[in-house]
Amino acid sequence: MRKSTGLLGLLCFALLAVVHPQVQAEKPTKRPATKKMTADDIIKAMDKNMVFDSRKTTSVMRIHKRGRTREKKMLSYSKGQDTSYSVFLSPARDKGIKYLKIGDNLWMYLPSAEKVVKISGHMLRQSMMGSDFSYEDMLEARSMRENYSTKLLGTTKVGKHDCYILELNQKKPGQTYPKRKYWITKKHLVPVKSEMYAASGRLLKVMTMSKIKTYAGRAYPTKIRMENKLKRGTWTEVEMKDIAFKVELPNQIFSLRNLQREE
Repeated sequence: MRKSTGLLGLLCFALLAVVHPQVQAEKPTKRPATKKMTADDIIKAMDKNMVFDSRKTTSVMRIHKRGRTREKKMLSYSKGQDTSYSVFLSPARDKGIKYLKIGDNLWMYLPSAEKVVKISGHMLRQSMMGSDFSYEDMLEARSMRENYSTKLLGTTKVGKHDCYILELNQKKPGQTYPKRKYWITKKHLVPVKSEMYAASGRLLKVMTMSKIKTYAGRAYPTKIRMENKLKRGTWTEVEMKDIAFKVELPNQIFSLRNLQREE
């Protein structure tokens, strides 16, 4: 079975694509003591440290626009790389809105209309719940090592962390972000910063990861902040408050029938 990568519970599955590529692993990886790490070594090690079979999270999403910050609370489940389910718990106007992701398909349930909508085509470029994440972010190709070439640019410091700097460039046109950069800690081999660029080289989005905590011997960022550089004064922050890994999740959770069920 494929494993569930993910920082986010966010949108919870959104970050699966935005933050890191797909890999299968059971044990966390430490930096080899006798080998100089290549870009590919670092990418593989990062994923291995962050891959789990299944996850249940309660998260808080804060959306900041025009000097105001709105807060939303959600419950999310993921089982395998391609299967995720999320339900918004608050505020009242968003309560009961749900998302189901299976492979490259994404559905949304609107309780006010008692209607399931499949999100596709031009809708994918829209903002998710008014956040700085798009639906397209949620459905990006998960295997970045297949779609991007990687290069180690050097090292630097991000806050208190000594980091590797990686550059990823699309192998073929068509990726949501043709170019990316990652800052990955040497100590924990987890990302603390990511930049996404257009083909023109214009910076589109910046994501920072913080509040690194340890679960089952693995370091894991629990707070993610996304800034859309095409808009002024906006950011979205997702913080995971409760996280349970390797939990038993019945398959019926991840179904269109469950998406329409009243909570």
